[in-house]
Amino acid sequence: MLLSEGDIALFERFIVGYKPYIGDLLPDIPESYRDAAISNWKIINDPLTPATTYLQFASSGVGMTNFAFYKTKKGHVFLISSWCNELTGCYEVPPTWHLLVPNNESL
Repeated sequence: MLLSEGDIALFERFIVGYKPYIGDLLPDIPESYRDAAISNWKIINDPLTPATTYLQFASSGVGMTNFAFYKTKKGHVFLISSWCNELTGCYEVPPTWHLLVPNNESL
């Protein structure tokens, strides 16, 4: 998704000010979004994917809470959560995060 310069500035400031959570406890995202998470994780980490790319892959609460991957201007990837279009969380995602492991591999 293409972001406006204002949106990019908002994300970049939020990440710096929020101090991203680093660890294994990430938001509880429904399993039904596993395939979208895996697909978007591959896209966002592709070297050809430009910085400031935003890929929403999941929601809950009838769309009130949304989850997306965002690639910063410096190329770092974060999981961003929002509620009613207000940014609420920022997380570093380990590649071993359970939602990024295909179902046939997690057995």
